[in-house]
Amino acid sequence: MGEVLVREGIVCEAERRVEARHLAEHLVGRGIRVVSTPSLLYFAESTVRECLEEALPPGLTSVGVWASIRHLARAPEGALLKVRGTILSARGRRVSAYISIAHRDRLVAEVFHERRIVEEEKLRE
Repeated sequence: MGEVLVREGIVCEAERRVEARHLAEHLVGRGIRVVSTPSLLYFAESTVRECLEEALPPGLTSVGVWASIRHLARAPEGALLKVRGTILSARGRRVSAYISIAHRDRLVAEVFHERRIVEEEKLRE
């Protein structure tokens, strides 16, 4: 496959709105109408994935292989979350990132995430 050029230090940013489908209520019920941890992980992972898609040559994509998340604060339905990821290392096919998710000035979550660069065609087999 050759060397994949993904630059360390790339910053990925996105805004994500907390919708009804992102609430913990769907997991545990009982009227808990704050963002769920799995939704925060999705926001983090998708932000980095979208950023890498822009940097990778055609025919390559990335898949998540590991994540560690700290859910630190609540965010209600309707909250606009700021997701900011930084590529910490890019060695061969492995890419590691740190992602912060904030609502207003409060840190809601932080995620350490690793992705592997793969050939798209192999995912279709």
